[in-house]
Amino acid sequence: MDRLALSVALIVASAAAPAASLKFHCDAAESANAVYHLACLAGHIPCTQDVFERFWHDTRQWTAADQRELDAWEPASVRDDTSASEQMKESPFW
Repeated sequence: MDRLALSVALIVASAAAPAASLKFHCDAAESANAVYHLACLAGHIPCTQDVFERFWHDTRQWTAADQRELDAWEPASVRDDTSASEQMKESPFW
């Protein structure tokens, strides 16, 4: 019965609340994941860089050619403000 009461209370509260739009977007595309990995490895975003480096160097057999490509890669968001990553705190990736 508690769940029913909670459901009814939420329905009544949402009907009484002013109309507001809240939207969530999740990009689960492989490209978004690849950009995150690249940005982390390149040091452009706060992340657990050592975890990503171990994965790519040990598991994926990182090569010198891979390192050259990473060194040349610069995401559009970093081109405008390179100090943005310096202002952010590290965010662990679990």
